Amino acid sequence: MVHGRIVSLARRLIIVLAFCVVVATRQAAAQKPFKVFFEKPSYTSTDQAQFSANILLDPLPTKRLFSYGLLVQIEGSNGLVGTGVVTPVKQFNFNGPLDSPALAGEGIGVAAVKGTSDFFRNTLPPLVKKTLATVSMESLPAGDYTLTLIPYRTLGDHEQVFVRGDLGVSDSQITFGDATLHVAGVPGTVELLGGLAADSQNTGLLIQKLTITNTLTRTPNGLRVWIDNVPPIVTVWNAFGKVGKRPYVDYLQPLAPGQSVELSIEFFPRDRKTIPAPIYVLEEINPPEVLPPTGPTQPIQPRLTLTNGYNLLEFSTRAGVTYYVQYSADLQMWKTAQPAVMGTGSRVQWIDDGPPRTESKPNQGTPRFYRIVMSQ
Repeated sequence: MVHGRIVSLARRLIIVLAFCVVVATRQAAAQKPFKVFFEKPSYTSTDQAQFSANILLDPLPTKRLFSYGLLVQIEGSNGLVGTGVVTPVKQFNFNGPLDSPALAGEGIGVAAVKGTSDFFRNTLPPLVKKTLATVSMESLPAGDYTLTLIPYRTLGDHEQVFVRGDLGVSDSQITFGDATLHVAGVPGTVELLGGLAADSQNTGLLIQKLTITNTLTRTPNGLRVWIDNVPPIVTVWNAFGKVGKRPYVDYLQPLAPGQSVELSIEFFPRDRKTIPAPIYVLEEINPPEVLPPTGPTQPIQPRLTLTNGYNLLEFSTRAGVTYYVQYSADLQMWKTAQPAVMGTGSRVQWIDDGPPRTESKPNQGTPRFYRIVMSQ
């Protein structure tokens, strides 16, 4: 009889253990492995600007995140370099019962933070956004850097730092990402020549004159002027292009050390009343080789020489067709103005006011001839 009871209890114990294993396995499977990583795989900055980047957590833990420890390592060609700070989002800016802020760590080439959720809330609001923290660094010397994410353990290698709201430890399930940072040396200065002024031809454009000066000890292959702080309703009319929502113009002629050149930046407020307050950032670039445009060419005479010596061209266009204005001093060697003109199906006006459209102003003593290339 006793033997039978022991066998029965043993069977029940085996069943209970098996059930617990199944439940534990299902719970482990329910929480997928997640990763901590930078928002972008690569970043660019300049040696006179502060750099910052968001650190994301994905997927969001099913039971929220209870505690974490995170370190950013900044390494250049000569080892760890620079100082920075990691700032968690508000709901993670706690250090246990010590309240806010979270525990920060910093040193040469490292920036860290260790914190928790707010222990004293009756309910823990679920995570909505994937941003866990932001890393910020003061200006770094020009060069290339690697940013690496690793756990921040203050109590030793075996400390458990990434704990979920259900008190499950996710340290072994996390992968940590890295990113690259290219810091470009600022190649010169930008000086504004007065404020924005309405175009004299009543085109609705606002013109900003500025001077860029090469402060390097060498001649760069090209210079790019980034135009920041432009409202969405304002278009940079003579922008060469955009990276994301950031327009730019390029100066692609040699500019020797100490030399300066005047540029015209054109803004078109579509509501005809917004006045932008642009910020200009200068960067050295290595422009790719651009092949001359191909297609039918048509000589064109300036419709008008303006009082400031600029030339006004006007020509018919077809909608959706790209047109390039080329200019020459001898009708033999032709240079292509930038940017291209997109056809509208009607006549368009184009003003040669010098850089950045053309390499120099047209009123400098040499004749200037024009032709239009209709790109196929």
